[in-house]
Amino acid sequence: METPSQSAGAQSASVSTSPAILGTARVVLAFDVADAIDLDHAERLVESGRTRAGMGHSRRAPAYLAVDPPPLRVSRTDEPIEIGQMRTREAVELTLYDFGAISVAYEIELDCALGELRGLADALYDNEALAGRARASAERLLGELGPAIEGAGVGEAVEDYVIYRVAPADGARAPAFVEAQRSEIAQILRAEVEPLSPGEIGEVMDGTRSFGLNDAIVIDWNAAMVVDPKPEDTVVVLEFANVELLEMRHLDDKLDENLDRAFGELSRRSWRDWLPVGSPMRAQVEELAQLRSDGARMFEGVNNALKLLGDQYLARLYRLAADRLGTDAWDASILRKLDALESLNEKLGQMHTHRRMEILEWIIIVLIALSMVQAVVMGK
Repeated sequence: METPSQSAGAQSASVSTSPAILGTARVVLAFDVADAIDLDHAERLVESGRTRAGMGHSRRAPAYLAVDPPPLRVSRTDEPIEIGQMRTREAVELTLYDFGAISVAYEIELDCALGELRGLADALYDNEALAGRARASAERLLGELGPAIEGAGVGEAVEDYVIYRVAPADGARAPAFVEAQRSEIAQILRAEVEPLSPGEIGEVMDGTRSFGLNDAIVIDWNAAMVVDPKPEDTVVVLEFANVELLEMRHLDDKLDENLDRAFGELSRRSWRDWLPVGSPMRAQVEELAQLRSDGARMFEGVNNALKLLGDQYLARLYRLAADRLGTDAWDASILRKLDALESLNEKLGQMHTHRRMEILEWIIIVLIALSMVQAVVMGK
């Protein structure tokens, strides 16, 4: 039986035989912070260290490919954070999206053996210290941008993702490097210290894509490895996919709350529902319509922000990232709940109309009865 010291020795030997790499580990943490952000107003409020982030096209592509509207990137400095045997850079990048999300990015310098990333990946997985520091950075920025924020408040949920941007120190071509180190890369992306089975390695490496002979990317649900001399547009797509996942989770939770409240209101009927004005049912119909409208607007705003129709490679990367992150499942859940809200709204509307018709019928009956009584009285 292998002892802990023997296991550690085997891992150390594995690291020593790993190829040397250079690059950075980019850790992005996304938060929902508002109902909406006026990016133009926010840009005017930030005194320095700001840019409107477009897409840096590393391949030939239509000029209109972009995140629309372009998010606002704000650069700040912070104390380095110890992550295992490594530490973050002082620079922190915060990216604001108009639909109310912030992505906070930290970078770690990499000049090591590929095998050393296993320990880094393990230390980064659900790192509470890093998430707490990122949340504090987002809250400070929100304090500066108060007038540009609608419905400010940093949500509890956080989505983190790690993008390893590496280059083999020996100059090996990217596809060959990825294929030769497939088991190591799979272990890093899954943040697993112990070796993976061949089947699991194959499942991770199914997320491998290349555009040319000098680039390759492996995308998984927890992290991605990019071996590309010009990875800017790829990184934008991956960061957006992570933010989109957060917003879909947030919207799904919000719709759950709205549906629970709507079903609760349906079970509590009041005599005031019969009133022609001031009816609680009418107010509920209007509220449900507004809730569905707000949910649909947010859903469309997030899904339509990234425009990749003209770049087939980036579009494939985005679809792969969405598949790995499970965004499609969240989309389907949200659409079902939006349909449920619409159905509830229609039923409440029909009930309200039916009761109004009943009131009118009773009014007509009463008027007929009164006219008959009047005729009898006047006849006498």
